[in-house]
Amino acid sequence: MESFIQSYVSDLKNFYQAFLDLLSEIDTNPTTLKIMLINKINPRFFNSLIRLKINNELDDETLKLHCGI
Repeated sequence: MESFIQSYVSDLKNFYQAFLDLLSEIDTNPTTLKIMLINKINPRFFNSLIRLKINNELDDETLKLHCGI
């Protein structure tokens, strides 16, 4: 049980850190700005986007494809 809780907490920390990193990109990346603020991305996609960010698989091209731009 302890191992499960540690794994869960670690994943949760990584998830929120990736989310914060994605939000901070709004100031520096025009594609992220467009996706997150101008197009008002559907909240159902946040989890997928954040998981891609955690796995270092989220770039501008993937972001555009994932969000239909």
